[in-house]
Amino acid sequence: MINESPFHASILIAKSESLKVSDGTIHLLLCSMALEAFIQDLRSFYILVNSSRITISSSSGFFQKETTTTSKRGGLSIDGQSPVKWICDEELRLMNLLDGIEKESPPRKYEILLNYLKVSDWDKGKDEVFKDIFRMNKLRNLIVHLKSNAHSLNDSGYIEEFPKVIKELKSKGVNFNDNYVRGSWIHCLDDDSFITWCRSVAIKGIESVLGVLPDSDINKLFKDNYLSNIAT
Repeated sequence: MINESPFHASILIAKSESLKVSDGTIHLLLCSMALEAFIQDLRSFYILVNSSRITISSSSGFFQKETTTTSKRGGLSIDGQSPVKWICDEELRLMNLLDGIEKESPPRKYEILLNYLKVSDWDKGKDEVFKDIFRMNKLRNLIVHLKSNAHSLNDSGYIEEFPKVIKELKSKGVNFNDNYVRGSWIHCLDDDSFITWCRSVAIKGIESVLGVLPDSDINKLFKDNYLSNIAT
């Protein structure tokens, strides 16, 4: 029996890219889901590699379980013919770390993971990619937990007050469709500039982790395959 596990984050980003509508709410949710899915993809990859000998297909982004290994550890082969790369202690420690943070919020997961991987030289207050992950999660939470608060309207009846995170993003050059909004601020997300920002945050967030994964055979195979999927 063959078990297949997809790289969900790249699938979600591809769904955002394939949509032909400028609905910022949909793109925001897809891209924020991708950020969270990536951490789960990495965790699932380690677990699957450690449990058996598997083959990975760089063209599909799926890894296939083929046989049970007699080794105490699992390993990975590119095509089933090349030598197996066995999972190492460093990767097992990272797998255990990912197990322990599974219930944390997405920004907290990235914070813990980047702190662990970069040891002492990472500062979340200076990392713009991480701060964008936090901003995206804030917007995602505002959407998922929408509140029917009273609006502040201008003389023409349009909304003139928007969530703080939107004001912050505008100050950083992200455009919003916020000139003639009625009913709810969520309409201001329907702007190509914001949608592009969402995809950029998802991709850069994933790359921020891939770029600092420990240098090992298993990590390299995962990293190269994932970057290939994001690129396509």
